[in-house]
Amino acid sequence: MLIKKSFYFVRHGETDHNRQGLCAGGKVDTSLNETGKKQALLLRETILLRQKLQNLSFSQVVSSPMKRAMETARLALNVEPHIEHDLREWELGELEEQPVAQFLDYIAQLPRETPLLGGESFAFFCQRVATAMNRVLGGSESPLIVAHGGVHWALLKMLDLPTRRIENTELVYFRYEQGGWRVERDEPATSVG
Repeated sequence: MLIKKSFYFVRHGETDHNRQGLCAGGKVDTSLNETGKKQALLLRETILLRQKLQNLSFSQVVSSPMKRAMETARLALNVEPHIEHDLREWELGELEEQPVAQFLDYIAQLPRETPLLGGESFAFFCQRVATAMNRVLGGSESPLIVAHGGVHWALLKMLDLPTRRIENTELVYFRYEQGGWRVERDEPATSVG
């Protein structure tokens, strides 16, 4: 489903919705809170260190159009990111701004093809993300994607990788090798004191 090219992925820094345990999908365009801004600046230090020690480089920085992702890209990488509109978060309809636990309970029983009331189905969301990723991967080697927890989850599902939560500003490397896909993770930049 995805072009077989390795890429980097970062989830945006913390927002007030994250701190309060509320859903902020594709229709809730929140900004980073102060902790999120500090996390993004710490991520910059992590990336700079890895670039020196491990020859880490990105051919392109691509961001979701949502404020929280764009702000993270700008602060962490000191660049104006290329915007890919279809990398915005899953549109949750009536579940927007509801407790995350309620959302998770609801979708646990929902078939992939069934749209959320006023939102997208998980199948449609995954197809949107795959289309966007293929546009990015088709024109770039080793890009860095700055997006959302839902986008990360969709990528893991479509690549048949074990699912797990991604923390704010966690750097993930999706590596494609002859044997298939694997994921390498850095600790997120959360020590903001």
